[in-house]
Formats: sequence, structure tokens, C-alpha cells
Amino acid sequence: MKILYLSSEARPFIASGGLADVAGSLPNALAALGHDTRVVLPLYSDIKPEWKEKMSFLCNFNVALAWRNQYCGVYTIDYNGVTYYLLDNEYYFKRSGLYGYYDDPERFAFYSRAAVELIKYIDFVPDV
Repeated sequence: MKILYLSSEARPFIASGGLADVAGSLPNALAALGHDTRVVLPLYSDIKPEWKEKMSFLCNFNVALAWRNQYCGVYTIDYNGVTYYLLDNEYYFKRSGLYGYYDDPERFAFYSRAAVELIKYIDFVPDV
């Protein structure tokens, strides 16, 4: 089965609570059962450099958001049999912390739209 997780946080890359625990462990468990499991995360500035150094640039594209187009770079890393895609946009994610900003709705609208666009570039259609 092909499974694509979208999460705003996942261990071991970035965490603020229980969501990161589940988004980090469940994909690993499904991959161990033989499923093609992938996770999409924002590329926050708070992700530790040792993780960023292991990531590879995959591609970039523009994301239509309201009245403008925003850059989205995509980095990838494999960890415990799971492929992770990290979506880069410094305007939205080069900040300290994950949440609590006045523009969080816009930030995560960008993230959601970018994840949909990403599917086209990675040629991965999850099973429904």
C-alpha cells in the first residue's frame, strides 16, 4: 500500500508534542510491514543542522496562494525505511518555534497546497 502522511511535526526531526510522536512512529511501523510510507513536513529553521546536512535537494516549484506565487523547495531524507519530504519556504518557516504566529492559517495553507503540488513531482499517488 502507498501511504502519504502530511504532518506539521514528526520525530526525530521536529517536535512540540504528541502529534510528533505519532507522526514519527506510525509511518515507521507501517514501513516495517512493507508499505511504501512517506511523510511531508515543513522545513522549519529549528530542525537541527545534523538532520539538514543529511537532506538532499529534490526539486522546487511555485505554489499559487491567494494573489501570489510562493517558492517551495523540496528536500528529502530517508529514515527507518520512510521517505521524508521537507518543504522549504523561508517566508513561512524560517522562524523560531512551530506555531503561534499571526499568519499561521496562511502558513499552513501554503504547506497544504505545496504538499498537493509535491505529489505531481514525486509521481506518488497514495492508495485510497
